Amino acid sequence: QQTNSAYKYLTVFSNFLRSLLNFAEKNFIPLDEEIKILQMYTELESLRFDKSFTWEVTAEEGLSFEEVMVPSLMVQPLAENAIWHGLLHKEGDKKLTIHFSGSPDDYIRCTVEDNGIGRKQAAAIKQKNINSRMRESKGISIIAERLKLLQEKTGKPAFVEITDLYDASGEPAGTRAVISIPYYNPEVL
Repeated sequence: QQTNSAYKYLTVFSNFLRSLLNFAEKNFIPLDEEIKILQMYTELESLRFDKSFTWEVTAEEGLSFEEVMVPSLMVQPLAENAIWHGLLHKEGDKKLTIHFSGSPDDYIRCTVEDNGIGRKQAAAIKQKNINSRMRESKGISIIAERLKLLQEKTGKPAFVEITDLYDASGEPAGTRAVISIPYYNPEVL
């Protein structure tokens, strides 16, 4: 009985799938394409979970979106973790933000932040769920490996840093993941 919602979901899904296929063979894609893919992925998850969380994907003014190249789908696993492990188990207001910023010559930084339940409580929930114990998560280790290779190739630091957030009373207040990606110039490397 939700024809409009189903139509919107299918439209976003088909565009998302088309984008994935277009960039499947590329190690690096323009930042503007990565942002579009993240927006589609996040919108799909929002629609899937009845818009139970708010989200935004933003970028610092001045970034050259068409010229800056980033590893494809590097940020998506972090957004997925934030939604699935941080936000879906939370009561009340749920928010996900993804923000890209950079320095003129060195790197681009992407911050993925949620106001979810935190990693400790998410791990406890995962431990109780037999289905999730059977499936090993590889997203973070794959990101770390790709960043290590990029660091070796560019000679510039590349890393992911995950921080637990707490409120004033010391209670879990979400998670922040920051990826530092060295600028990639295909003509130099």
